[in-house]
Amino acid sequence: MQDRCRMLQVMSIDACGKASLWQLAVDMISDMFLRSLPADDFCFHAAISACEQGGFWQQALGLVADMQLRKLNADGICWGSVLHAMKLAGREDLAQKTLERLRQRWAQPSARQVAGPIGTSMKKLAPDVVIGDGVLAVFKPAGCTSESMLERLLAKWRAGGWQGELTLVSRLDLPTSGVLPLALGGQADGPTQYLDAQYAARQVSKEYLCLAAGQSLGPRGARASIDTPLLVSRSWGERLGKRVEASAAGKQAQTKLRILELFDIPPELGGVEALALLAVRPMTGRLHQIRVHLASLGSPIVGDNAYGGCSLAGSRLFLHCRSVSLKDLSGSPFKPKYPLPEDLQRVLADLRPQSKDLEERSARPCVSQHSVRQPNTPGSRPNSAGDATPSRSGTMKRNNSMTRLPDEAPIVAEKGYCPDSPPAARPGSASSASARKQGGLLTGVMTNPQAANKKVTPLCFTHTYEKSLAEEKDKKSD
Repeated sequence: MQDRCRMLQVMSIDACGKASLWQLAVDMISDMFLRSLPADDFCFHAAISACEQGGFWQQALGLVADMQLRKLNADGICWGSVLHAMKLAGREDLAQKTLERLRQRWAQPSARQVAGPIGTSMKKLAPDVVIGDGVLAVFKPAGCTSESMLERLLAKWRAGGWQGELTLVSRLDLPTSGVLPLALGGQADGPTQYLDAQYAARQVSKEYLCLAAGQSLGPRGARASIDTPLLVSRSWGERLGKRVEASAAGKQAQTKLRILELFDIPPELGGVEALALLAVRPMTGRLHQIRVHLASLGSPIVGDNAYGGCSLAGSRLFLHCRSVSLKDLSGSPFKPKYPLPEDLQRVLADLRPQSKDLEERSARPCVSQHSVRQPNTPGSRPNSAGDATPSRSGTMKRNNSMTRLPDEAPIVAEKGYCPDSPPAARPGSASSASARKQGGLLTGVMTNPQAANKKVTPLCFTHTYEKSLAEEKDKKSD
């Protein structure tokens, strides 16, 4: 009976986390301890994620502190969520100080794997590998999974006598080529935790090149931001994996793009309005994010059969991760780059001789930031709201959010609160101030599990945490 109650409680906390109901998730964790039901890492992760989306970094930090008191694993992903919450709340300075303290902890020899150095002979076995302090990057070709690429590299190096471990910190889709970062260490080692924290805090920048065919996205040089939420709906089977669709019920997702080049439409792509080479930066890391965002605008990637993309002769999915920018364990920038592979370069070479200067061609108006009702397309049927919905042939929904950016606007992450967070719940608002007066977990105070008679004893952490940072800074200045 107790196991069943615990399972229901864990499922409820997970649902609250996905719905950004952070206060309810935290209250449920406290209730589990009051009822002598153990809360594991998963429960805390869900509650921390809910706090992150609203920018409630004090509450997220309190949950991490409580995990440490209970001897639970507060890993790099948990800390990354805290850092992102700080950034959303306008405390980017505090986020950088916290990340630096974590880097120093995870860079200690005790937090690293015990393995021999990567010598010249092993570098010759994988000449395209770029190595930094605690991190490396390898070129992943299209047609192999990220896991198989990791296994290939490990097999080569272990044959050369290296006994270390490598860990994936991000993945590329099977048909996507490009930069694949790996941590030099096991899952629990410092290098992996540091990279996980950067990814979770959205401090890793990635740039992709892709060829999109469909509706016009603008003239050459134009920039745009796509902010349509994404939802993992169902599986398409083992070959295609999970299906993702643009949906207001999904998670926040943002993609920024810049049009690099426009081409004439080849005969095999008849009926297509524009063919454009794009530089794309995903500001969030959702599954199939770039592919679904472009398909939702009516301009899917060439070769993307899963999301309605058309095909060119001899072309696979035209999506390549050109560069990744992060920091290694020494705090130095780590920016590996890999140019377009030969097969994609040949596709562009075949298009360029017949291309014309299309810069002055007027582009169709871009979709506004608010959802706009689109006309029904062939193969789709209107729903109750009159919007075009996917048909059985796989046509994507066409209501989306895209904002044109000024030509000089850089493609960088923007500050501000998560749009899913209600204004009344943000720090500094009237409701937030009134909630703080009520005390308890909402003020950033956690429950002491050793409290007598199961009463909640507050354990203040926010003031002491910022005070410790200030004292550490004073010591360095002395």
